[in-house]
Amino acid sequence: YEIGSGLVGSEMCIRDRTFSPHDRTVKLDGEAFFDVASDRDHPFFVKTNTVVVKVVGTSFNVKMYKDTDDTEVVLERGVVKLQFGDNDNMITMQPGQKIYYSSASHDISISEVNVEYLMLLKYGMISMSDVRVAEIIRKVEEIYSVDIETVAPLDDDRLYNFNFLKSNTLDDVLDLSLIHISEPTRPEPI
Repeated sequence: YEIGSGLVGSEMCIRDRTFSPHDRTVKLDGEAFFDVASDRDHPFFVKTNTVVVKVVGTSFNVKMYKDTDDTEVVLERGVVKLQFGDNDNMITMQPGQKIYYSSASHDISISEVNVEYLMLLKYGMISMSDVRVAEIIRKVEEIYSVDIETVAPLDDDRLYNFNFLKSNTLDDVLDLSLIHISEPTRPEPI
C-alpha cells in the first residue's frame, strides 16, 4: 500500500493482515505526510508511541521525535482527531493548525501556522511570489553559492512568481524549460 511519503530515517509499519478497506491503521516511527481518501465508514489511523491520529479524509503531516516520543501534527486540509496517551478524549484539529504533544509533561500546545509555507520548506520547494528578476537571481545565488551575471539589462519593473526544488541542480534551475516563472495574475485596472 502506498499511503504516505516518509522522510529519511522514518519507519512505517503496515500489517497486511490488519490493513484493509475496513481497518486502515499504520504505525509510524519518524515523520510522514499523508493524503487520505475520504471514507467516513472506515477511518484511517496513524499511531505513534504516544498519539493516535484519526482521519476521515484529509492531508496532514505527522512527526514523532524518536529521542523523546513527542509528536507534532500539522493539518493542511480536512479534519483530524487526536488522542493522547491513555486519554479517551479526542481533540479535533482545524486546517492551518499545528499541535505539539510532549510525552514527558503531557502538555499539548496548539498554534496557527502557514501550512503552505511549512509544506514547501519541508519538501525542499522554493517558492517566491511577486518578485523581480533581481530577487530571483539573488535567491539562486544564495542557495547554490554562485555568482550569476546577466547578459541583458534586467526589466526590474515586472513582478514574477518563481518555484523550484532545492534538490534540482544549478543547471536544472537555470534551464528555463524546467523552472516555473510566471507573471502574477492581477486584475486589470478600471
